[in-house]
Amino acid sequence: MATSFTSGSMSDIVVIRKEAKVNSSLATTYKVVSDFQSYPEFVSMCRSVTPIESKECLDKDSAPYSQHLVKMDFSFGKLSYSMTTRNKHYDNRVIQVELVKGPVESLTGSWTFTALEANKTLVEAQMDFIVKNLFLRKMFHLFIEELTSHLVKSFTERAESLNG
Repeated sequence: MATSFTSGSMSDIVVIRKEAKVNSSLATTYKVVSDFQSYPEFVSMCRSVTPIESKECLDKDSAPYSQHLVKMDFSFGKLSYSMTTRNKHYDNRVIQVELVKGPVESLTGSWTFTALEANKTLVEAQMDFIVKNLFLRKMFHLFIEELTSHLVKSFTERAESLNG
C-alpha cells in the first residue's frame, strides 16, 4: 500500500494506491465491489448510497460497460462527506470512478481486478485527488486514505466470506 504526492503548478495531486490479494474468485470479488447499493450493509464508514442514474454504454473501442451516477454519504470520526461519482463498470476487469460533486476540486480513481488463481484475486485501488487549500488537502487526504484502506478491507472480508 502506498501514497504519493505529485506537485503541480497550482495545486498538489495526491495519489493513493492500495492493493489486496483476496481469497475469492475474480467474479465474486468484482461483484462485491461493483454492488455499491450494498455498501451500507458491510462498509461501516458508508452511511447511505443513492443511485441517481444507470445505463449501458460503449466506450470509444466499442467495449461495453455500465455507467452509474451515485451519491454516497460517508462518515469519518465526527466528519461526514457526501460525494456524487460517475462510475464505469467493465465486467470483471475494472471500475473507473470520477467525481461529479463533492468536497474536492477533482477525484478520479479505479478498482482493477486480476485473477491470480481460481480462487485468488488481486484488487488494486488508486485514487487521485486535488485540493487547493492546504488545510483541507491534509484533512481530506486523511479521509481518503482511511476510506480507501477501509473499503479494501471491507471488500476483502465480504468477498472471502461469500467464497467460503
